[in-house]
Amino acid sequence: MFSCYVQPRSGFIPSAVTKVTGLEFHGNVMFYYSQPVPSMQVHRALSEFKDWLDKYNKQQVLVAHNANFDAKIIVQSFKDAKITFPATVCFADTLKLFKAEFPNLPNYKQETLVSVLLKASYTAHNATQDVSTLSDLLDLVADFEHKLNIFSGADITDKLVKLCNEKLYISSYSELIEMNITSIANAIRLAAMGVTVSDLKVAFDRNGTDGLQCLMRESVKRSVDLSKALATYFESEIWDRTKALTSTPFISV
Repeated sequence: MFSCYVQPRSGFIPSAVTKVTGLEFHGNVMFYYSQPVPSMQVHRALSEFKDWLDKYNKQQVLVAHNANFDAKIIVQSFKDAKITFPATVCFADTLKLFKAEFPNLPNYKQETLVSVLLKASYTAHNATQDVSTLSDLLDLVADFEHKLNIFSGADITDKLVKLCNEKLYISSYSELIEMNITSIANAIRLAAMGVTVSDLKVAFDRNGTDGLQCLMRESVKRSVDLSKALATYFESEIWDRTKALTSTPFISV
């Protein structure tokens, strides 16, 4: 098992986090429930983690409960540190697995699963104990290796790009949403693609509703209806009075 304490880039740990994890950071020393523990900077921790993964020289699957959350943090941390995330590493989420295998539980937090299924307790949010108890839980599921939903680091990178684009471009759809020309859901889908309202206008000017449908078909529900509504909007005086946002090149993270 690979395990290490990682020093926060900001140099401090918020009190709310300390209440949950027991971790504090003072004077370049990390404390776990008031006891000093060895720790390292993010870049070194990620480098050592990558070396640990690379030594297996085969595809590995990192299993976690609600792995989508953990995977995004891990992949983004590698990106921020300018360290290549190993192409052989995938992720698997146990949350959906346990929901399918053990229906009608009060909730599916790992602490609840351990309490109900293992009749035990543990120190939640301690990474080593999280991993150990998750392994014990998986032992309750026959042939779990073939039931897990596995996704790659590339899948996570794609999700991070879409989240970044959504934050950058969703504001360009404010008027269209207010006028009920498009739904919030479709606006989010388009923004996630890196498409602004100005980009839609360019597509319309070049090839009319066909241009709009070509741009939206893969991600927007009822793209034909939305194309017609957008065409009416772009041809109206409303668009002429609207100062469109300048189209921004696609940004990756």
